[in-house]
Amino acid sequence: MTGRHDCGKVELMKRPPNDPGHMLRGVAAGDFTRRLMALRTLRPRLLSDEQVYERLKRALNGYVLNPVEYVGQALFRVRINNEDSAYEEASELWYPPAQFVQARGRFNGVGETLFYCCDSMDAAAVEVMLSEPATLTVLVAGLVNSSVLPKCVHIGLQHLRPHNNFRSNLPGGLREDFAFLQSLERMRIKDRWLKLDELCANLAMKICDGGDRDDHYKITGALARYLLRMECAGIMYPSVATEYKALNIAFKPDAADQLLFPAEAWMVYVEPAVGEITEPLRGHRKLHRVKALRRSENISASGAISWSRPLEDDSILPLLKAPTRIRKYREQRVGSQTPSGT
Repeated sequence: MTGRHDCGKVELMKRPPNDPGHMLRGVAAGDFTRRLMALRTLRPRLLSDEQVYERLKRALNGYVLNPVEYVGQALFRVRINNEDSAYEEASELWYPPAQFVQARGRFNGVGETLFYCCDSMDAAAVEVMLSEPATLTVLVAGLVNSSVLPKCVHIGLQHLRPHNNFRSNLPGGLREDFAFLQSLERMRIKDRWLKLDELCANLAMKICDGGDRDDHYKITGALARYLLRMECAGIMYPSVATEYKALNIAFKPDAADQLLFPAEAWMVYVEPAVGEITEPLRGHRKLHRVKALRRSENISASGAISWSRPLEDDSILPLLKAPTRIRKYREQRVGSQTPSGT
């Protein structure tokens, strides 16, 4: 049985996990507390990637997740342009080849690649963390098949905070899934599972700056390695850059290739922090000015991008409405792949 949230964003799978109860129930209370403390006080700078992973795996033994389904029709990915030159191939906006990944990301190590994307254009632009004006290219990726939805493991969905400025109606994840919590109760592991789940969220969503980032990303990379062993398309998690007001997904490369296709691309000019505003219920936030420069007229089946002339209307409203056009692009894609004469 499945239950779909009214928000239309995520569908929770209403089936109990494979019984991990013996792995969590069988640990003495003192040993379990030491597991948690070992992760909280982990000093990754002194350890190799493999050592970090082994310690995390030992601490999380028995922690499992039911995947959730992303039921939106579009996702957004952003790349900074080299001056004002346009990307000519969709592959340049897709995930980078593993051999070109020279730095750790939140969930990938050096030489590892993931397809990072966001459920709203606004949040995808904020994720780039601009400190000065820049030209960006926004890729709109659509689902290849509207009935084949990405099933993702997830971290920290309980911390998502819906915000009108970001077009995301966001659920609370398995902590709001009564059937799942009941299954944990029956296995007598609910309290321990919740503690591990919150610890994973705190580790995954820590804001890192400077030299601390590379060290902490050893931990988040190990966490991703542990979670991605489960049968899933990727990891779903709150956007740290937007203070948890939008949803990010880090897809496995093969899952991104199978489930997504490049639908549209837009070049936009962004001036960060042009002002600030404080609103009731929303709090204090910075404002960005975004202008549309050009848009793709077509992305061919091979991925070649045909760009428009510079746009007279620089409004980004048509870009924000891109998800409503995914069905049209999907039908065109199917039509272009159908042999003539059939």
